[in-house]
Order: sequence, then structure tokens, then C-alpha cells
Amino acid sequence: MTSATMTSGLIGDLVLLRLLVPSKSNLRPSQLRRDLARFFVTPPGPDRWQTVVDELVTAGLVQASPLRLSESGRKKALEFLGVAELPSGSTWRSLPGKYLVPRALGGQGGTENAPRRADERKLAAQVLKTQYRLPADTGDSLTSVLEAIACRELGHPDLSSLAEVKQRVLERLLGTTEQLGKSDLERQFLRKTLGTRGTAALRDRILQQWVEKGETERPEMTTEETAEAPPEELPELESVNEDTRRTEEVDLAEFARTVLAAARHSLHGSHRGDHQVLISRVWQQVRTEPSFQGFDADSFKARLQEAHRHGLLKLATGRTEGASAEDVRESETRDAEHTYHVLQLEVEHPKHHPAAGDQGPHETSKTEGEPGQESSEASGRRDHHA
Repeated sequence: MTSATMTSGLIGDLVLLRLLVPSKSNLRPSQLRRDLARFFVTPPGPDRWQTVVDELVTAGLVQASPLRLSESGRKKALEFLGVAELPSGSTWRSLPGKYLVPRALGGQGGTENAPRRADERKLAAQVLKTQYRLPADTGDSLTSVLEAIACRELGHPDLSSLAEVKQRVLERLLGTTEQLGKSDLERQFLRKTLGTRGTAALRDRILQQWVEKGETERPEMTTEETAEAPPEELPELESVNEDTRRTEEVDLAEFARTVLAAARHSLHGSHRGDHQVLISRVWQQVRTEPSFQGFDADSFKARLQEAHRHGLLKLATGRTEGASAEDVRESETRDAEHTYHVLQLEVEHPKHHPAAGDQGPHETSKTEGEPGQESSEASGRRDHHA
């Protein structure tokens, strides 16, 4: 009996259930196939149905002529439904919705917990969860399911809520894989994107954007007005953001010299022999310089990397012992291969005093970290020999 039932599988169980419900007349094989066709996207053919019926007859669960359940078949059908007896008045039309749908949804069929009325939204939610293969933690409400589908279409099939998508996207923009709380995420994102702190700085940014918007959104002239206006009076379109233009105007070598000077100033008075400065502290030193007014933290870091690539200064991962976690995060400067935290200031070596007539590279004493700069003493000796 067991092997025959296993061969016929769920199709055999459905046949037993259909025969469990009383009919006004003997159930013909063709009617059996029609009543069970609703359970299949592609219903089995007549041969497959006949094979299943033959297996059930062989197992002693069904009598063939006419088709009806044996006592063991009736017992097995009731066990499948999870009830001791089928309630009086049960019909094949009501049985699937009352017993089989809850079972298909992972619950248990029966009169105790079967829903009295079908909820279209809940049923639709369950169908969609399976159809879209949504994450197991997706909620059962239609709203939750639709939100999970949106997450999937946005490229995050493993997430089930838009809040999770928001979290992941902002963490990616921050360049971190760390799971941040809501307040930390907002705080770090604002500092990274705006490069400002405090309400005063934000008010200034609002005023700057307001003025810039006013400059770029001047009323356009009509065709007739444009034709009549002298060439010098035609409006000019601003194609580059003012802050971007200012940062590009800062000479790279001058930028490096200013940054290195600020870094050395932050180490002034230190007796620890430390020659590394956190990038965030250097930024705090130079951000008020007139030539740096167009920079924010991101554009400053980008310019730092450019100067590093040209050998005008040196960035390093460095030691961050004793620094706060916030300073370390705000110092992070990433390129495709590295993450830098500090600006490296190399130790200044004693100046070499060449003998009379000594010509060559030893005439100049360069301050490490400022390539191309000669000391005034070396410059004076060159003028003297000339």
C-alpha cells in the first residue's frame, strides 16, 4: 500500500479526496478528470489518470467498478485532511477552499482554523510570494509582498523592504560594509555629501545654492528679443558648478604646499616624533583658507589623491591608535585599490653644506613632502657661485 501511494503521490491523494465527497451518482473517470483539472497548470492526460487509479486499486484504497473508496481509502483521505469525519453537507465545491488552500499555504486544514471567507488580498499575496520567489522573511500582507517585489526589481532580490534597500544604497554611497544604525547612517551621509557641520554652515550652503540657482535660472529671452539684442548682451549659460570651477582653479602644486604646511602646523609642539596626520584633521585646518572655499570634504580628498599620484605629497594607511572612530571614518580616502587615513610627513634631514665649488644636486636641501622646493640657503649659494 505504501509503495503504491508513493508512486501515485499527490495526484493519488487528490483522487481519494474527490471520491471522499458524496456524489448524486457514480463518478465516471471523465468527470473525475474534469473535477481535478483545476489543480494543474497542465492537467495530466487520460493515460496518466488511469495509471494513478490502477495504482490505488492495486493498493486496496479504491474499488474500480464503480469508482469508490474502500474503508482503508476513506481512512487515508480523512488523515490527509486532518479530520476524523467529513462534516455533513460537505461538497466538492467547498472542500478545496476550506481544507486544501490552508494546507497549501503551510497551515493545517480543518474547521477549527479554516477561514470563513476568502480574503482576496491575502490570497493574492501568497500567490505572488511563490511566483516571484521572494525571501522567506517577506510579510504575508499584500503591501509587504508588493514592497518585496519592488526591492527585487530594483536589483535587491534578497531584501524584502524598501527601508532595507535605502540602508544598503546609502551604505554603498558611504563606501562602507558596516551595518550602521539609522542615526549613524544619516549623520555620516550628511557629512560625506555636504562636507559641513552645524546649522551655520548649512545656512551658508542654502544661501549659496539660492544665489547660484538665481544666476542660472534667469528668464530666457524670446526669439525676437534675442535677435534684437547686441551680441555682448546675450545671456551666458553657466555650464560648470561654481564650487567645481573654484577647486579646479587651485594649482595642484600650491594645493599640496598649503596642505603640507597645515599638516606640519597641526604637529607643531609634538615631541612624540610622529609624522603622520589624520586627513580629517588636515581638512579642518585648511577648510577656512580662502583658496579652499570651493571645496567640500569629498572634493578635498579627490584633490589629495591627485596630488599623491603626482608625487607632491604622500598618503598612507598609517597608525590610528588614539584617534576616535569618528575621526578615522572621516579620514577614509579611497581609490580603486587602497584606503588612506593619514598624510605622511617625512623627517627633515640636516642640510648638506657642500664644499666650495661643489656643484650638483647636493646644493639644494629639499623639505621632504614638498618636492621641488629649495631652501633659501641653497639658493643663496647658487647665486654666489654664479
